[in-house]
Amino acid sequence: MRVRRPWRWAGTVLALTLGWTVLQVSLLIPIAEHVTGEQQDMGEFGELQGNLGLLLGLVAASWVLGAVVEEIAFRGYLRTRLVDALGARPVAATAATLVAAVLFGLIHTEQGAVGVMITTADALFFTVLARRSASGLWERSWPTGSTTPSAW
Repeated sequence: MRVRRPWRWAGTVLALTLGWTVLQVSLLIPIAEHVTGEQQDMGEFGELQGNLGLLLGLVAASWVLGAVVEEIAFRGYLRTRLVDALGARPVAATAATLVAAVLFGLIHTEQGAVGVMITTADALFFTVLARRSASGLWERSWPTGSTTPSAW
């Protein structure tokens, strides 16, 4: 399915991203914290409290590094190569998506087990969203970048 009206799709993506963020903060993170017995480690972001300039700079950096680069690396390259290797059958594509999502989660170990679980869930959600989009990089990257600051 390819979307013919990108601005309508952008509104849909924004609504889905906001809904995902609310679901994450209100349900997924508390469940993950309860299951693991630990809280998501956001200690690295302590300097942001009360520092608007640093916050804005890191939000911009998260959109470039955390969104575009991760989009290209994980959903663009890694998942695509895994699908090529496993075959394009639905089961193989699902397996490729799961492997890429778990690897994506594992590069966030600095946030503890909860962070790994949440970023793995993010990867799954944004892969599904990307597969439904018109496949332009901007429309697949900005939702990813827009959820990064919500964790801060």
